[in-house]
Amino acid sequence: MTKFIPSTVLMILALLVGCDRYLDSSDPVRSLPSDVSIPINLEAVIDDASVTLKWELVDSSDVARFRIYVADDEHGEYILWDSTSSYSVTLDDLRLNQHHYFRATTVSTTGLESSPSETVSATAVHLSISINNDSEYTRQRDVQVQIYTGVAASYVELSEQADFSDAVWESFGSTKSFELSEGDGVKTVYVRMQYADGSETGASLSDDITLDTYAEITSVTFWPRSDTLKVGHTTTFKVDAGETGGEASVSFESVRDFQLYDDGADGDVIADDGVYSGIYTVPHGVNALDAIVTGSFTDAAGNRADPFESEDLININMPPDAVTLAADTNSVESTVIFTWSISNESDFDSYRLFRNPSSGTVDTNDELVTIITASGTAQYETSTPSGESHYRLFVFDRHGEFAGSNVVSVTAP
Repeated sequence: MTKFIPSTVLMILALLVGCDRYLDSSDPVRSLPSDVSIPINLEAVIDDASVTLKWELVDSSDVARFRIYVADDEHGEYILWDSTSSYSVTLDDLRLNQHHYFRATTVSTTGLESSPSETVSATAVHLSISINNDSEYTRQRDVQVQIYTGVAASYVELSEQADFSDAVWESFGSTKSFELSEGDGVKTVYVRMQYADGSETGASLSDDITLDTYAEITSVTFWPRSDTLKVGHTTTFKVDAGETGGEASVSFESVRDFQLYDDGADGDVIADDGVYSGIYTVPHGVNALDAIVTGSFTDAAGNRADPFESEDLININMPPDAVTLAADTNSVESTVIFTWSISNESDFDSYRLFRNPSSGTVDTNDELVTIITASGTAQYETSTPSGESHYRLFVFDRHGEFAGSNVVSVTAP
């Protein structure tokens, strides 16, 4: 199919185009071929959705501009398409996926036009590449480069060097294997192609991917470090992994995988600095005695760091639950038998029975009757005191926290 451009349209385009690129009259006065230098070494370079033409002149002493002619068939009608005073022109208004043929002529300062140059051809296509289907990260140096082009090329070069100094032409394929250079970091892969008619891509195609082969944690900390935390208290955990975009957490005692974030919120001071943080509020039922805090980290590429332990130990204590105390006197033996519900505290230390002979209020400053260190013990027998006495059983944990039972009164028979 040929492209016809009426002369009135060409005149309008001549008014719109800038001073160094314009369309002139389609019918200049022609000279003999030897009078005006003919463009030589015409070359077509393919870029994304455009074709760039380049040429040279033997004699440039009497040149006003150059004309570009385009045809759909090598021996068909060539239509004036563009005009420029430069020695190259980029045509970005060609029909995509259509093979075109190009010629160039020289127009002298007196309006004479040379004979056309030799013909070159090219196809305007959309070009792009992606690495591992446009993945942001890779854990392996071996990657797959996908090449998208409307027309299959004959040969292709791939390189991490923009000048392709280390590349060799190889048979084209829509997917090519490529080995990235050693060392973690952002890698750029460049691609250029050559077609069956000898035309090549101009500006190289490129895509980036980050090679990330390992992850590590450099520190796990929390603050405050020295206080024993209780229900409702807070502490801030931090895991320094040195890279962004991953997932971090800490674990200790019964707490597993408390998530930390690198988003500048919830205790995280600076977003996206590779330090993951989170504020932990102690809930009811959590205890930790000199516990190691272990950090975990998986980076954006899927690499899992070795677990990392904190230097400081964390202590969290919830006061123990009180037990229910009962007393029964044995008049024959003149004894009193105390019984109570068993404590299920994970950090149980002891039961401690206190007596106050006069007041109905009993605390840990009163007379200590006995200490029982077996959590499964639920009975204690002692002689009956004279008169009336008041008793209370306290449960102590290993942090020194305690809770007292109800008060029972005992009167000697």
